[in-house]
Amino acid sequence: MTHQAMALGRLFKIIDGPNKKSPAASVPSKGRRTSAPSVLTSTLCISRVTTRSSCCATLSWAIHFSLHHAELSRGNKVKKRVLVFPCGSEIGLEIHRSLRFSKEFELVGGSSVSDHGEYVYENYIHNIPSVDDEDFIRSIEQVVTDNDIDFIFPAHDSVVLRLAQNVNKINATIITSSKETCEIARSKSLTYKKLSTVVKVPSIYESLDDIEYNTMSKGWSR
Repeated sequence: MTHQAMALGRLFKIIDGPNKKSPAASVPSKGRRTSAPSVLTSTLCISRVTTRSSCCATLSWAIHFSLHHAELSRGNKVKKRVLVFPCGSEIGLEIHRSLRFSKEFELVGGSSVSDHGEYVYENYIHNIPSVDDEDFIRSIEQVVTDNDIDFIFPAHDSVVLRLAQNVNKINATIITSSKETCEIARSKSLTYKKLSTVVKVPSIYESLDDIEYNTMSKGWSR
């Protein structure tokens, strides 16, 4: 196991707690909307402090780990269909490289804009509303219905969070962590707060006056 993989495991324990039950621990009844445990969110955080090559290796490991566990919560269809959105992001392209030869999964790329994903994904859906669009969740659900999608693999930080916040509105398994975990991982200040008792983190000041008071109390000058 790589250092990145071990770091992911430690980060999960810090954020979710050592006794938190994984969503994949029980197989949901037919038709129930669920989220699947994923190391994607944590991988996105770790990518900021690792080299590009090590991050890609970790992400590839994360993809296979996540889909293996998510598969347990779906039906008996031989080949599962996975929507990757946005498919033209670096993460979306890495997912394609990791799963393009898989016998268990069929990839479907989706995007809001014209990008390289259109030339990489054999199955491609364009003009999906932006993640910030009010109609985004309804449109994603329509894509799931029209294209018989089993899983959605978010390939951007903001999409990870938006889908995690609306997991019960989409009739497909979202490859993501819990809403709480995604909200922490998406926010630097929340991440600092959560990890402050574990590792050294930057100080956070609410105003300029707080900074001036702190520097003066320590005898620092401008």
